[in-house]
Amino acid sequence: MLAVISILAMSASPTFVNLMRDRRVNRAAMQLIDYLRTGRSMAIGRGQPIVVQWNASGVGNYGTANPGGTGGIQLVEPIITTNAAATNCGQTAWGTAATQIVNSFDIQDGKYNYTSITFFDDQGNAPNFSQMCFAPTGRLYLRNGAGGVGVGGFHPVLGVPAFSVINVATGRSRRVFLPPNGVARIQL
Repeated sequence: MLAVISILAMSASPTFVNLMRDRRVNRAAMQLIDYLRTGRSMAIGRGQPIVVQWNASGVGNYGTANPGGTGGIQLVEPIITTNAAATNCGQTAWGTAATQIVNSFDIQDGKYNYTSITFFDDQGNAPNFSQMCFAPTGRLYLRNGAGGVGVGGFHPVLGVPAFSVINVATGRSRRVFLPPNGVARIQL
């Protein structure tokens, strides 16, 4: 009897481990959706642009202590918008003392082991750094590049950027789509 229970437990273990890893992938995808939708809602509600920054290296100092896992996002807002120009994505001085990080999500924080995120812009490229700016109307603008400091460089999104959230152990993935209207959706 004990032998049968041991055999059943051993055969179920890999399945259970993969199931738990897939749940982490799903949780990470839902976390991305939450940040993107929060950014859009904040922009519309406050009447000022809000940026969601993507960094393929992550946003914290977690190093390589956790297995698998790459990527992170930050929610950034202007501290004060004093003139009409500062209500435009391309005219806000992002990454300077005029902005502040509201919240961040790093896949390397230990909660999402064996999960990796890749961002694909509206042209199908996979940049290491990108900024998605939600205008006060909810419209989505995008710019790619290292650093993300300064003004300008944003273009209106015409394609559909997407995040691919992958279980690095099994290869299973979830896709989070960000259409031009800025309302994030997850592939079912």
